[in-house]
Amino acid sequence: MSVNRWDAIDNRNIRVNNDTAVTLDIKGWQDNFSAAERRHTASPQVRIISEKCPITQLGRQARRIWIYLPPDYSSSKRKYPVIYMHDGQNLFDAYTSGYGEWGIDEILDKPG
Repeated sequence: MSVNRWDAIDNRNIRVNNDTAVTLDIKGWQDNFSAAERRHTASPQVRIISEKCPITQLGRQARRIWIYLPPDYSSSKRKYPVIYMHDGQNLFDAYTSGYGEWGIDEILDKPG
């Protein structure tokens, strides 16, 4: 029987009774679920302050710069500590993250 590359293939079973080597050649892969909808998860405290900040020292392309500011930052005279972190697309927003959001903004949003 000839199987087209895109045709569904029934599951296979193998029973091994003795030591043996099994070689499997996967002709195609099928996920039986739809992709999860990607949505933005960054808190309102997260802002992009530059879309194209050049990184000439590293010979890299321009990068987006993200910042998290506490909710009362603009109305308070209070001083806040500064944390510098890399990979802003992963820190704050599941939509832009390639490997899963780290949830930094959700942690910082939690009350004291």
